[in-house]
Amino acid sequence: MVQILERCPGTLGIYDDVCVFGRTEEEHDKNLLNLMEVSRAKGLVFNSTKCAIKQPQISFYGLIWDEEDVHPDPAKCDNIKEKPAPTTVKELQQFMGMIQYMSPFIPKLSSHTDPLRKLLHKDAAWQWTETHQKSFEKKSKASPRKR
Repeated sequence: MVQILERCPGTLGIYDDVCVFGRTEEEHDKNLLNLMEVSRAKGLVFNSTKCAIKQPQISFYGLIWDEEDVHPDPAKCDNIKEKPAPTTVKELQQFMGMIQYMSPFIPKLSSHTDPLRKLLHKDAAWQWTETHQKSFEKKSKASPRKR
């Protein structure tokens, strides 16, 4: 898939999901046609029941893409806000991964999460304190912005 998409400007691919885009309708159509031609030559087949063409807005891998910009998917934000406080290092690592993915939309993320990141150091003992809880709770108050 990566080798195919490298030959296709105006495409993004994550696992088996592919997104075709362009600044104009003409550029989009050119990129889509190129993807179809390269895919056919390489034997890649698309499932037509899963294809949506010329959508004004799409949800793609946790982000909403539209003609204006890229935005965080509200469902992804809700998942982060509803997450309970971690009780183990592994749960904290998972949480940090979730919010790191949304970092382009969260102002001052690094300073907000500093106490949490310190808990992930090799030599840090797990002890969830009020400082950690306050840092964790800031995720509920942050409203992600456009990039």
